[in-house]
Amino acid sequence: MTKFQHIQVIINPASGANAPILNTINNYLGEYGGHWDVSVTQPERTAIDLTQEALDKGADLIAVYGGDGTLHEVNRVLVGTDTPLCILPGGTGNALAKQLRIPLQLEAALQACLTEPTEIVALDTAVVNDKPFLLNAGTGLYGQLLNVVDRELKDRFGWIAYLIGAVRTTTGTELFNYQVKVDDETHTFTATACLIANANHLGVLGLSLPEQVSLTDGYLDVFAMDNSVMSILGGIGRVTGLDTLAQTIPHWRGQRIEIEIETKQGIYVDGEADPICETPAYIQIRPQSLRVILPSDQPAP
Repeated sequence: MTKFQHIQVIINPASGANAPILNTINNYLGEYGGHWDVSVTQPERTAIDLTQEALDKGADLIAVYGGDGTLHEVNRVLVGTDTPLCILPGGTGNALAKQLRIPLQLEAALQACLTEPTEIVALDTAVVNDKPFLLNAGTGLYGQLLNVVDRELKDRFGWIAYLIGAVRTTTGTELFNYQVKVDDETHTFTATACLIANANHLGVLGLSLPEQVSLTDGYLDVFAMDNSVMSILGGIGRVTGLDTLAQTIPHWRGQRIEIEIETKQGIYVDGEADPICETPAYIQIRPQSLRVILPSDQPAP
């Protein structure tokens, strides 16, 4: 097990519920040994800035307490480097932590990733129009859902906020004509959204995709989301994070994806509420480009 000598902890104070985060981290890392420091995100100092500063100072591990949006920012800096990521789940959806089977409680996550037998696993990431993402990218319904679930709603209702948002988005949803090229094969279809998945957990939707969607297989999975998905999102029993999307949704796999739509649409990634770019979108997998420390007894993500 690697013993890290310079750990930088990045905390997003807007993530998760109110809890004694610093006390727990101090108690644990004080016993762990080595040098460690804490930085807190602010509007003028994003997780991107803090990660780059930590690398410039020689950090050999970046530990992040936050949600999938915070991890998305850190990923933008760490991809392609040798410095691994330690995930301390602190968000509402925690899709990446769930996929990697990291405990959702802070103390348990620290124990699992820094004390128990661990290994460093190289995860796939991807880029859309040369902008990086880790979990998933989507259009249409995906973006609408992100924009109706605000911070106040998540603070009050947790994952149920996504159920409320899903119900709101089912009214007046448009259908669009898509042309999607997956590697060398072109598909045309009509749908409310197109989802490109690198991970099978969709914390933002409270749902999971089929288990064959993997963070280490070198492929992206493309799903055409139509009105059958709308009915899944509208059912309370389905939006719990425990059920799997219906296997009948049109689905393709590839390493290079091109998306064209009759009307320009924003592309939303990793639970971020603002689009990262617009269609047409060109998406490509980056195999084994992000190093993450995980408990060694877990199956491959």
